[in-house]
Amino acid sequence: MRNTRTRALGATVALLGAVALFAPSGASAAGSGFKVTIAARWCPTYTDITANRARNNIQESLRDLGADTPYKSGEAIDPTIEEDAQPNCTPIPNWSFTLGKGYKSRAVNGPWGSLSIVTNPFAAPVINTQASIPLLNTIGQPTGKTLAGATTIELTQEQRDLAARGNSLWLQGGTPTDPILNVPYPDEYGFGALRCAIDDLNGDNVEWISFPSGTTHVFCYAYYVKPPPTSGTIVVRKTVDAPAGTQKENFRFTGNISFNEDDSFTLPSGPGSTGSQTFYRAETGTGAPWTFTEQVPAGWTLADISCTSRDGTSSTVTDQSKGATAVRLGAGDLVTCTYTDRLTPPPAGLLLRKISLGDVGTFGFTISGDSGSTTASATTKIEGVPTVAEPGSLSLDPGEYEISERLPRSNRGKWNLLSGECSGEERDLQPLRLTLESGTGTVCTFTNKFVPNGTIRLYKKTVGAVGEVGFIVSPLYHDPPLNLAQSATTTQEGEAVLAEGDRTSNLPLGRYVIQETTPTETTEGVWSLDSIVCNGRTVPSEGGEITVSLTENEPDVDCTYTNRFDKNAKPPDPPKPDPDPTPIADLVVTKTVTPKTITLGQKATYKITVTNKGPSAATDVTVGEQLQVAPALLSLRATKGTCYRKASPPLCLLETIEPGEKVVITAVARPPKAGVIVNRVVASTATEEKSVRNNIGRARLKVNTGGISPAFTG
Repeated sequence: MRNTRTRALGATVALLGAVALFAPSGASAAGSGFKVTIAARWCPTYTDITANRARNNIQESLRDLGADTPYKSGEAIDPTIEEDAQPNCTPIPNWSFTLGKGYKSRAVNGPWGSLSIVTNPFAAPVINTQASIPLLNTIGQPTGKTLAGATTIELTQEQRDLAARGNSLWLQGGTPTDPILNVPYPDEYGFGALRCAIDDLNGDNVEWISFPSGTTHVFCYAYYVKPPPTSGTIVVRKTVDAPAGTQKENFRFTGNISFNEDDSFTLPSGPGSTGSQTFYRAETGTGAPWTFTEQVPAGWTLADISCTSRDGTSSTVTDQSKGATAVRLGAGDLVTCTYTDRLTPPPAGLLLRKISLGDVGTFGFTISGDSGSTTASATTKIEGVPTVAEPGSLSLDPGEYEISERLPRSNRGKWNLLSGECSGEERDLQPLRLTLESGTGTVCTFTNKFVPNGTIRLYKKTVGAVGEVGFIVSPLYHDPPLNLAQSATTTQEGEAVLAEGDRTSNLPLGRYVIQETTPTETTEGVWSLDSIVCNGRTVPSEGGEITVSLTENEPDVDCTYTNRFDKNAKPPDPPKPDPDPTPIADLVVTKTVTPKTITLGQKATYKITVTNKGPSAATDVTVGEQLQVAPALLSLRATKGTCYRKASPPLCLLETIEPGEKVVITAVARPPKAGVIVNRVVASTATEEKSVRNNIGRARLKVNTGGISPAFTG
């Protein structure tokens, strides 16, 4: 399967990536040249459909889906992957879709459940799948193959401009008033999943469209089940019996009613504050019931479970001793189950509890009184869920006490003490003071939040024009997965602008995929992605995508993307037609220098060879220099394309490199200082690669002082 393609990951800043962007040729007067292929499929069961990247209760299918996603963060939807992962599904012709400028979650209810729709919908173009269409690749070229149950549309310029930013151009299945097309196909289909372009995060009926850098064509796939079950609704409510002022906390449940990866969900509740969650699920029929069980936290007792059926067509079985409920859900019925917990302090002494948010850890406590001091510790295992300190209930004499907390140490961030409350009363902290009375037990709860210290800052710089570009930042491995969208609009050439949008500070350490989207086009000409420089290092990319690592030694990463616009240039010739809808290249870069040792003031000649060893052409290839010491670069030329000797960093735009083709770059430089100089060069392309590990070439030059002054600058 295609998702087994290898991707290179380095130590501190590991990068994958993309390169040149061009205004598409052949755009119609009303269109933009940017195209979207949208496919519809029906499947016999929900388990025939793979899940999106986030398994959660945003998912709008009536039953849980099948295998986990075959996609990684930032990976674009690929028809080959889709066909391999959904072999039992059948194309649907004459299925409608709608584009819009926004969305509304779970806006339309019906026998299919509750589905999200787009808002501010576009009236045109009309989107209906056809029996069969030509299959295009990522730059809109015919592959010589066909795709059944699909349609290809060309975006208008307004839609294209929205697609330059994440979370701005939205697609839904069906129409806003009939998202499952129940009018033309009564009771025939149920929603399964939708994934589109580079948005395959949540499993709801809306996804957004953006174009990875260097691409002009993306894919969307929608899946449905046939025949569908009829839905019902289950509402789980949480109430508490506790003194006023008792801190609101999360009560955890597990069961098959939840589509979260660990089958859990949490309900926050406190005095006067009822927590609830609504689940739209399939009627049970003769299958297994829907189940959920409360994990009753320490210091609380489950006092009651009560369930009601609106229509009387559902049945419930409860076991209060286990906190368990099973629901046989009737079609169209509404079942409401209310769990009530009572705060239960120990008969005497002190019960300490710890709640940690943002992470888990071990926290120490010192309890000091007139008769001396004792210690305890609590190790949290699940965020937001209380843990009892060990030893459990402390047998302490009546009197005045102070409780001090010791926070865990971490190089990944810092812990903040948010609150402390005892028997429903908020207390001052560090130390917390309380009075223990004879014959009365006390429960004290400390809540801490972990603030990670990772940060990603993205900057955009343009040369030759100004414009807007979007970025999507996603953890490579994160539970739950997420997408962070930012955009930057340059107003002055050569001036870097900080991207804004979703916050990318206080990030957990780890690896993140950064995907740049194709910039907006305002005039005829050619955009190229000159370089991506992260923490001072030029890095390779494919399709505008890189991967960065936030580590304890380097928790902050600043990346600057530089794009160049040439209004007089013509788009490069497209590569030869490729039968693969998602072409794969493999650039290999080597670099040598002659002579290897020179005297200060002499010249050295670098030779960079870029070879495409992949099965498909590498489009929009850029080669950029990364110099340990910036030399006086006297000349820079390539056997094809255009070089910019005075750019920062120096670079060559090599256009398209066909399979087996080799391009040679020659650079002549005069180093300004003595010493050992390591010169690094990186190649990037708009085409997906087998690996970017071999996209970097290095050469080592030794410069002796000789009789020349070290101040010589050439």
